[in-house]
Amino acid sequence: MVHRSGAALSTTTDDQHAATSLSAAAPLVGRCGELDVFRLALDRARAGRTQVLVVTGEPGIGKSRLLTEFRHVGAEQGFRVLAGRGYPLYRRSPHAPLLEALAEIDHPAVVGAAGQPAPSGSAAGAAPGPQHTDQASHAILARLVGDGAAPASVLLLDDMHHADDDTTRLIGGLVRETPRLPLVVVLAYRQRQAPLRLHTLLADSRTIRHLHLGPISEDDAAALIGGGRSRSTVRELYDASHGIPLYLESLARLGHRPGQTTLADSPQLLNSANLRMLSEVEQASTGARRLAHAAAVAGAPFSADLLAEVTGHDERHIVERLDELIALDLVRPTRDGRHYGFRHPLLCQALYQDISPGQRIALHARTTEVLRRRGASATALAHHLQHAARRGDLVAVAVLERAAATARRVSLASSVAWLRAALRLLPADTDRRRRATLLVSLAEALGLSGQLEASREVMHEALELLPATPADPRARAMAFCVLIERLLLRRAEADALLRAELSGLHQRDGMARAILLFERASGELSAGEIDAGRANAVQVLCSSRRHRVRPYQAAALGLLAMADAARGDLPAAGRHLDRAANLLDAMLNGEFTASHRAAISVVWGELLLERWDNGLRHLERALASAARAEQSLVLHPLYLAKVIALRSRGRLGEATDVIREALALAQRSGSGEQYACALALQRWVGALTGDDAGLPHAGPAEAHLPGVDQWKAMLARRMLADAYVVGNDPAAATALVERAGGLSLDRTEHCSRPVWAEIMTRAALTLGQLESAQAWADRAEETAEPLGLPGRTGLALLARAQVAAARGDAGAYHLSEHAAATLNGAGLVLDAARAVLVGGTVLAVEGQSEQAAADLKAAELAFEEYGAVAYVKRARLERRRLAARVSRRRQHVQQTGVASLTRRERQVAALVSEGLTNRHIAQRLFVTEKTVEMHLANIFTKLNVTSRVAVARFVAG
Repeated sequence: MVHRSGAALSTTTDDQHAATSLSAAAPLVGRCGELDVFRLALDRARAGRTQVLVVTGEPGIGKSRLLTEFRHVGAEQGFRVLAGRGYPLYRRSPHAPLLEALAEIDHPAVVGAAGQPAPSGSAAGAAPGPQHTDQASHAILARLVGDGAAPASVLLLDDMHHADDDTTRLIGGLVRETPRLPLVVVLAYRQRQAPLRLHTLLADSRTIRHLHLGPISEDDAAALIGGGRSRSTVRELYDASHGIPLYLESLARLGHRPGQTTLADSPQLLNSANLRMLSEVEQASTGARRLAHAAAVAGAPFSADLLAEVTGHDERHIVERLDELIALDLVRPTRDGRHYGFRHPLLCQALYQDISPGQRIALHARTTEVLRRRGASATALAHHLQHAARRGDLVAVAVLERAAATARRVSLASSVAWLRAALRLLPADTDRRRRATLLVSLAEALGLSGQLEASREVMHEALELLPATPADPRARAMAFCVLIERLLLRRAEADALLRAELSGLHQRDGMARAILLFERASGELSAGEIDAGRANAVQVLCSSRRHRVRPYQAAALGLLAMADAARGDLPAAGRHLDRAANLLDAMLNGEFTASHRAAISVVWGELLLERWDNGLRHLERALASAARAEQSLVLHPLYLAKVIALRSRGRLGEATDVIREALALAQRSGSGEQYACALALQRWVGALTGDDAGLPHAGPAEAHLPGVDQWKAMLARRMLADAYVVGNDPAAATALVERAGGLSLDRTEHCSRPVWAEIMTRAALTLGQLESAQAWADRAEETAEPLGLPGRTGLALLARAQVAAARGDAGAYHLSEHAAATLNGAGLVLDAARAVLVGGTVLAVEGQSEQAAADLKAAELAFEEYGAVAYVKRARLERRRLAARVSRRRQHVQQTGVASLTRRERQVAALVSEGLTNRHIAQRLFVTEKTVEMHLANIFTKLNVTSRVAVARFVAG
C-alpha cells in the first residue's frame, strides 16, 4: 500500500536523515498497519485516555518518516501536534526534546516540523542543579498537559536514544501514571543505541503499544523506487538493501546494475543518504574513526587481531575502539563473536570513499602484507592488489588472474575488475601470449556480462596477439568473437572470420575445428540454412564424442534436434533431444555453467516438440545458473524461450516480468538482435494483457528486424502478426506473412507453419475474407497433420472451427469442443480457452442459451485467470450479445406466444399462474383433468417452456 508523501521532519544527524531522504520525494510504503494503530490511538485520546506508542527499528527503516505521516494525520484530525527529538550533542542538556516541542506552542508559524534545531537557553547550556531540574520538569509537564482544558494533542519525540536523562525520567513518569488526558505520545528510537534506563521504563508498562518496524516487502520496494525497473533489478536492489528504505533509495539513486558487486569505485557513492551515515561516524572518537576506515578497507567480516596487525596497535586498544563503534551501532559482532561487520555494506562503502586516496592505497598495501602472511586465498588478496600493487609485479598479476578465474562462476564484475588490474600491472615487455591470454579472459568476461561492444574490441586485440598454436585456445577465442559479432548484427564479419580461421586449420585439429564448426552450424540454422547447419552439427557431434567433451556433445545434439524439427522429422528430433537432455541432466553445476549454449539448444528443441514441463525445468536451471554466474549473454535466448512457454501455459503476468528483464538486458548489451526480439515479445504479450502502455516505449518492433538472423526474425514476425490480429489490425498481419512465404509458408520451419496458419485464419475472418480464411484453415490442417504434435493439431482444429462458425456450419461447435480438448491436453491452455469462446459464440447463435452462457462464462474466467485482458473483453462482449438475444427472443415469445394461445388455453395458463392444480383447474372450467393436461401440453409447446413455474412467470411477464 502506498501513501501520499509529506513534508520532511527536520534534517539533522541520525535516523531522521534516513526518513528525510525519503519523505519529500518518496511515498510512505508498507506501513498501513502502523497508521491504523495511530488512528485508533487518536480516537481513544479524544475520549480522554492518554495513549503511548513506541516506534522502534533499524537505522534507516523509516521511523522518522512514519512520524512525519503521524504529524499529518494528527493535524488533519484537529489535534495540536508538538514534535521534538534527541540530539547527541545535547545529551547533557535537560529536557532538550521537550523544550523543542514546547517551542511549537509559542511559535507555531516558525516551527513547522519535528526536529528543528534545539532551543537556546537551558537546553543548550550547562546542566542546572537537581532542584532546578525538578522544578523545570513540573513546569514542562504542566505546559504539555495543561490544566485539563488543553486541546487534544499529539507529542512526537524522535531519536529518544539520544535523549537526556531528565527527559527520559519525565516521559517515564508520564507513562507510569497515564493521566486521563486527550494526549497521544509517540516515542521513536533505535533499540541498539538506547540506554538501559529507557528500555526499563518502557518495557513493563501495559499501557504502551509497541510498533517495531521491519523491512518493507519487495512489492513496497518497487513502489518506493518507482516503476520502469525490471523485477530482477528490484529484487537485487531489495536484497542488497535488506528491505531498509534508506539503503534501498541510496542504491537506486546510484543506478545499481544487476551483477554489480561493489560500489566502492563509484564517484556517485557519497550522495545525501550516505553523507548522513558518515555524520554518524563523526560521533566517534578520532581513534575509532581511523579504525573504521581501516576496517572498511579490510572488508567484512574482519577481526580485531587482523586490524591490530594492519594498524600497528595492540589488540586491546582495537577492542576498545570496536566497542565504541558497536555502541554507536556502526559495527556489529558476527554470530561467532570473533569477527565483526558494518551494519550495512553501504556504510562500509561510504567510509571507504571517505578515505583519502593515498591513505587508501597505504591501507590496502598493509592489508595485503598481513593477508599474505596468513596464507589468504587469491580472491581475498585480489581486491587489495587491485588497488595497491605496482606495475611489473608479476606475482600480483598471477594472483589476480587466479582470482578472476575463480570469480568467473560467481561474479563476472569482480572478474572483469581483476583482469583489468592484471593487464594494467603487466610490464611493457611482457610476452605476447601472456598478454593475449589475459585479454581473451577479459573479453569473455565482458561478453558474458553483456558488454558486447567492449568484449568485441578486447577480443580483436587478443586475436592479433594470440598465436595459431595450440589450436584449441585460439579456436575458442575466435568462436566467442564470432558469437559477439552476430549478436551485434555483423553477420558478414562473423562469416568472414570463421572462413579465414577454418581455412588455416588442418584436419587433425579435431576439437579446434569442432569448436568453430559449432559456431558455423548455429549461424546456419539461425539463417535458415537447415541442411548445411545439420551437416556441420553432425561433424561437431562426432568430434566431441571422440574427444569426450560432453558440453559440445549436448550442444550438437540440441542443434540436430532443432534442425530435424525444422525439417519436419520429429521422431529423429525427439531422439536427439532425449540424448541431449540426458547429458545435460547428468552434469554437475560447474559443468552445467560451462554448458549454457547446450542448455539453450535443448530448451528450444523441447519447446518446438511441445515438451513444456521439461523445457521449463531446464529453463529454470539454466536461468538460475546464468544468474549466479552473472552471465547476461546467455540470459536473453533463455528469456525468449521462457516467455513462449509461459504464454502457452497462460502465465501472462510472469511472462510480462520476463519481458521487462529481456528489454532491460537488450538495452544494456547494445545487441540489435536481442532488442528486436524483446520488442516483439513486448508487443505479443502486451496485446493480450493490455500492458503496452505500462511497458517501456520502444517504437515499432518491425523496424529493428532487418539484419536479425532469419529464424529469430521469422519468430518475431509471427509474434507481431499475432499481436496485430489481437489488436484488430489484420492488414498489418497480412503484410508480415508475405515475408514468411505467403500461403505456402515455405520460408518458415515446419513446426511454425500451423501456428502461422491459425493466426492468418483469424486475420482473414476479421477482414471478412471467408474464402481466404478457409484456405488458411486448410493450410493449418495440412501442415499440422504430418507433425503429429497435439498442440499444432489443436490449433488446426481451432482454425477450422472459426471458419465453420463464420459459415454457420452445423459442425462448428463439435470442432471447437474437439479443439479445446486437444489444446488442453497439449498444455496450451490459453488457446484452449479461445476454442471454448468460439464454441460459446456458436451456441449463442444457435439459440442454445444456457450452454452458451456456461461456455462464455468459463472462457471469461479462464482469461481472467491468465491475465488475457483482450480476450476477457471479447468474452464479455459475447455474453452481452447473448443476453440481448435472449431478451429479444423472450419479448418475441411474449408478443407472439400469448397471441397464439386459444381462449381456453389462456384461461388454463391464467389459472396455472394462480397456483391451481390440474384437478382444481378442471373443476373451475367444468372439464376433465385429461383435457387440462392436453391444454397444458399445447401451452408448453407454444410458449417454449417446460414447467408450470415457467408458465406462471411467462403469464406474470
